Amino acid sequence: SSAGKSQVFGQTLHLLQVLAMNEVRLRMRRLSTLLAVMAMVAISWAMIVDPKTGSSLMAINQSRVLYTSSALAMGSASLLSFIMALIGFFLVRGRIVEDIRSGIGCVIAATPVSNSLFLFSRWLGGVAYMLALALVAMCSIMVLHALRGDGPIQLWVYLQTYLLVLGPMSVFAVSAAILFDSVPLLMGKAGDFLYFIAWIFQVAIVAW
Repeated sequence: SSAGKSQVFGQTLHLLQVLAMNEVRLRMRRLSTLLAVMAMVAISWAMIVDPKTGSSLMAINQSRVLYTSSALAMGSASLLSFIMALIGFFLVRGRIVEDIRSGIGCVIAATPVSNSLFLFSRWLGGVAYMLALALVAMCSIMVLHALRGDGPIQLWVYLQTYLLVLGPMSVFAVSAAILFDSVPLLMGKAGDFLYFIAWIFQVAIVAW
């Protein structure tokens, strides 16, 4: 019946939400997350150079681009996309290996959760985690805008730009991490090396 299907769908949706939020909480409690947040703040401050030094984040025809909301959002998000594509992969990667090592994997295998639902919840939690890191970087840039920027801080411009630029990057990095963790041949150093080569190739294409 339709009522039964709706109930099953509601239970599945609730279970997905619980698993995804649990994934985010576990990642947020890690020391690596604190280090990543500190690194994001430091990188953000290093990108937005004080105009008084004669340097600038962006220049056109040897003229400095004003530090408006659109310029800072696009410039910082574009640079952060390359950095977070590499760092994000290694932050998200390794959860399945930890489950196997700690024995939690056997407990998860005994639950009625399907493989597809389990992996999707891991993926969803990973994407939410990456977007949270991007939000930290965006807030750092907005603080710098208040100190060194030109014009008003336009929150919608920042949110829209970061979502359009860093959203696809987060999806790609998390998808690669979940895929590599799910394939036995790619769980170890071979997978790390393969992704690093793919990242170098992407950076080289953009630079070229």
